[in-house]
Amino acid sequence: MDENERLFQHAINDYELNNIPIEKLKNKEKIGKGAFGYVYRCNIDGDSRMVAVKEIYVGDEDSETSIKSFLNELKLHSKAKSHRIIELFGMGYDKNGDLCYLVMELAECHLRKYLNDKKDELQWDKKIELAIQLTEGLSYIHNVMNVAHRDLNVREAPTIGTPLSFIQLYSKCWDSWPLLRPIADQILNELKYLSLDPMHNNYNSVNGIMSNTTGE
Repeated sequence: MDENERLFQHAINDYELNNIPIEKLKNKEKIGKGAFGYVYRCNIDGDSRMVAVKEIYVGDEDSETSIKSFLNELKLHSKAKSHRIIELFGMGYDKNGDLCYLVMELAECHLRKYLNDKKDELQWDKKIELAIQLTEGLSYIHNVMNVAHRDLNVREAPTIGTPLSFIQLYSKCWDSWPLLRPIADQILNELKYLSLDPMHNNYNSVNGIMSNTTGE
């Protein structure tokens, strides 16, 4: 047993995970690429349910960085026990291919793609429902798992038809003073009681709303 294999065997034991051999993964289809390897969809032999497999290569010059990244993600996923967080089914190590992998719940669709594809169909009540679900997940990550979420995307200007109360809320989240930004639980509470009227149009001042909210 080589050092990497020994390390991952310890991880399986420490986090009480299922060891899923590479030969059990059937009908693999590449669906993306991560920082250290590819992401596939497939099914586990004997189970028709589709899963996601996230590979991380550990046989190159960046193997130490890759292993640390893998173990950190493994630790976080193994701690997550919320229906708002992608479920981890198990892991494996393929010494012949110099890679390790996580076997996880397969999300139906990437959120950005879903929102883009459905942008002309989604009503604001559905958008708020999605925002509540995301915030519940973030609240769990922050409060239960005690993890600071850093993988945030760039902010965008509001589009016509965005509820002004929603603009006010996310403007608070961008406050230049971190201590003035609402925590996930506060955001969740505001989302649940958010008014969808009035909405941003060409005649009301978004800049005024945002400056009043952020104190600029």
